[in-house]
Amino acid sequence: MGQGETNAVNDKPLLQAEKLTRSFGQLAAVQEVSFRVHKGERRAIIGPNGAGKTTLFNLITGKLPPSAGRILFGGREITGLSPHVISQRGLARSFQLTNIFMDLSVYENVWLAVQSRHPKRTALLRSARRLDGLDEKTRRVLEEIGLTEHAETVAKALSYGDQRHLEIGLALATEPQLLLLDEPTSGMSPVETRKTIELIQSVSKGLTLLLIEHDMDVVMTVSDRILVMHYGQVLADGTPDEIEKNQAVQEAYLGGFE
Repeated sequence: MGQGETNAVNDKPLLQAEKLTRSFGQLAAVQEVSFRVHKGERRAIIGPNGAGKTTLFNLITGKLPPSAGRILFGGREITGLSPHVISQRGLARSFQLTNIFMDLSVYENVWLAVQSRHPKRTALLRSARRLDGLDEKTRRVLEEIGLTEHAETVAKALSYGDQRHLEIGLALATEPQLLLLDEPTSGMSPVETRKTIELIQSVSKGLTLLLIEHDMDVVMTVSDRILVMHYGQVLADGTPDEIEKNQAVQEAYLGGFE
């Protein structure tokens, strides 16, 4: 039994989506999607292009309001709250496209993310640079994502893979309860993908993880459970082994995982 399965038995869900729906005119991009993510679980969301995966992420993180349904996080409803408020509640997201400050150093990028969660970040007459613990936390995150030696490198000078790792670091720096990763290996070489899998496995220890991913090797390696979407609806929900053997999923993927 995997970690996610154990938590599913013992704990109430950390994240719960109930009949989430989002329509754009006549198009229902997400249709009555319901699922749960338990504390400590690593769950992937997969599906063909246009299945509604990113729209679902946008609903969870407040970038889009749902047309119907609701979202609970930690037992509290977060439906329709702003992205900023939802982030402060303990959700952090990395994006499909790199979302970092390209002209700042790696250290400065992470420092800003750490500073955003400091309890005295808005204190007057106090230099932000002198806030207690920021440097220590920043360097700890840099070590976690393997970028300590690039601390003073301008972000735009990093390789593409390291830029994506930096973005994951920015999410981690906010000390989230739930980390959402949107196609973290998109556009990567096989070597970069392998390093990213190792990074995700390392940083997700003690965290709850929800990720969108097209690379099935990544999905099968990282996930405790997988939610499969097709035309905005839930096609299947189960363990990697259950999903791999699911005939409807095989057909949706036009030949499956071979």
